[in-house]
Amino acid sequence: MTPAIIIIDLQKYFYKLATPKFENKINPNIEKLLQFAREEKIKIIHVKTVYKKDKSNWPEAYKTRDTMWCMEKTKFCSRTKSTHYL
Repeated sequence: MTPAIIIIDLQKYFYKLATPKFENKINPNIEKLLQFAREEKIKIIHVKTVYKKDKSNWPEAYKTRDTMWCMEKTKFCSRTKSTHYL
């Protein structure tokens, strides 16, 4: 069995909404965990919900908004060479 760390829906957008608890406790612990995983060569998997600009996959309650976090092809939802869409 190969260990891995899975990070779900923790993208740049949420950092701008960060509370003191997030900034002071959660974020530093996530950074330590990721640093440890990289040093130990543990696979890191980032899972994020990507919303389409045409709103076809938005929750009904959000369809009246102009924007959504992690909207395709925006700076808050950047794709890297290791990003795979399912």
